[in-house]
Amino acid sequence: MRDEAFEQLAEASARLLAKADSQALDARFLREREELSDEVYRALDESDIVLAHRRDGWIGSDPRKLETWFNNALTNYGPLVRRLSRAFKALRDAHWPECELGSICIMAAVVQAVARTHPFEHNRDDLALLAVGREMIKIFGNPVENPAFPSDADKYLCKDWNPEFRMEIQRVFSEACDNLERAIFDTLHKGHAIKLAQAAFGDRVPDDESLVVLVGVAPAIRKVEPTPQPRPMVPRTTSG
Repeated sequence: MRDEAFEQLAEASARLLAKADSQALDARFLREREELSDEVYRALDESDIVLAHRRDGWIGSDPRKLETWFNNALTNYGPLVRRLSRAFKALRDAHWPECELGSICIMAAVVQAVARTHPFEHNRDDLALLAVGREMIKIFGNPVENPAFPSDADKYLCKDWNPEFRMEIQRVFSEACDNLERAIFDTLHKGHAIKLAQAAFGDRVPDDESLVVLVGVAPAIRKVEPTPQPRPMVPRTTSG
């Protein structure tokens, strides 16, 4: 915030604190102060909120637009969007200590991918993660718009990527999806499934077999091609 806007917020909090006695310093007071801070924050002019950019200095950037956009995505698709975003941020952190694949870019790609691939099977975040990850590979092959500035090429979330880095992102996501697919469909061994998931998303995946549930064993068996067996010998019989 600009200094004037921050002072406005601080003064509003001070007025509320002055009205409160020592008995009021409880959860109710803290909640009221938070609500007041949010009210002042929402009322700020767009020009009062700026972003410190490494290269361009102070630039206009209102996070309320992104917050509104993401809350709309949660309303449309549910809390799965948040869980998927966190998972793919973990994937990024596991493969790159620092890189140009920003968190907002991941969130934007997740929401696009969810819109193209939903609905998902209930209680199967693993299948949603796989479907969304495959779709994100396609999305990263094209410009990724900033949801707060749609169609503004200057605000693209991938404008600093070179072709080599774009291909590297797609490769890492593709390998992660391959490992996840093997963990879901190609093994009934819980420990091996965890190792495959860790190869995809890093050490944040808990090394705890009790968290792994075997599902779909019958469909997995049905996927195996039948092997012809020799016909049994039928013994000669007589009647009477």
